[in-house]
Amino acid sequence: MPPEHPMVDDAAEDWYYRPDAAGAMISLGEAEPSEPCDAQPHEGAVAGLIAMIERETSLRITGVVKAWTGLRTERPSDVPVCGWDPVAPGMFWLAGQGGYGFQTSSALARAAAELVLRGEVGDWLSSATRDALAPDGSPDQSATPR
Repeated sequence: MPPEHPMVDDAAEDWYYRPDAAGAMISLGEAEPSEPCDAQPHEGAVAGLIAMIERETSLRITGVVKAWTGLRTERPSDVPVCGWDPVAPGMFWLAGQGGYGFQTSSALARAAAELVLRGEVGDWLSSATRDALAPDGSPDQSATPR
């Protein structure tokens, strides 16, 4: 797959793929509850994903370089958390990216750095988004650690 190939995501968000140095990175879009553990792909998950991709696209998978899975944290709202905890002094939250860490990590890292260093996020992030990211959902994200 050429590096300039776009990321492809199916409408149901069951899977996506994007270019990778080894060819393509292909991922399921599932979210399965799990206790903390050394997460490993379920038996048959890789073969099932390959079958689904080949059935629904023109890609033909010729081999698997590496198979892995991960644990995701998610908030009930599916919105990440980024900010100072209103109850636990000195606790800063940066969690809940779910399966969107690749796409959101740069923006969330910038927001976290600005909150920690300056006590507020710049205007590049909408006030509605800043409010939604707050650990308690409150609009005041300018609080510093107590």
